[in-house]
Amino acid sequence: GPGPKACLALTLFAQLPALLALARARDVSSVRKLAYPAAAHTALAAFLFGWHVHEKFLLVAVAPLALLALEGRPLDVFVYRHAARLATFAVLPLLPGGAELGTKILLVIGEEFLLNACFPAAWPAAGPARRVARAAEAAHGLVLFGLFLLKEVVYPCFVPARLAARFEFLPLMLWSVYGAVGVVGLAAASSWRLLGAAARGDAGAWERDAD
Repeated sequence: GPGPKACLALTLFAQLPALLALARARDVSSVRKLAYPAAAHTALAAFLFGWHVHEKFLLVAVAPLALLALEGRPLDVFVYRHAARLATFAVLPLLPGGAELGTKILLVIGEEFLLNACFPAAWPAAGPARRVARAAEAAHGLVLFGLFLLKEVVYPCFVPARLAARFEFLPLMLWSVYGAVGVVGLAAASSWRLLGAAARGDAGAWERDAD
């Protein structure tokens, strides 16, 4: 696999959209508007390409995404809700024993309560974008719930012990693959929006894309 130097080069390359958007900002006010998006993007890039990055590091990217979501733009709220769920499910395997199942369930329920209380879904006004956003949110939740059931209930209770022992890491691998796809999608969307702001030299363009 790639060594530390290659990972450093890939991380810096992946962070270029944030650096370009900041470099092309017209004034100090624009730089301030781009601070949270740039911080979130650089953290996502470090998570994707960093050397021996732990799952908990995703929380570093989630923090600025939460601050963006507090501003109320629908796309920022939508992105944060997805990222927060991914971050929570990424750290659940750190509680590996069956005795912690109740704790995991309480964590997931508590997060959903906080998300809906503090960051209620802000759908686009109408049209196909609204339907796509609602469908994506529902699909994301169903996949995460299905993976949770597979790992915590189906495998321990219904899969024969011999088969479960042979494919012991299958649920965790599926969990990790879905999480990786989700983080790549977040980073790709962030890159697209930041490069758009850089091309127009206008932080307001980034904000308008989120409305």
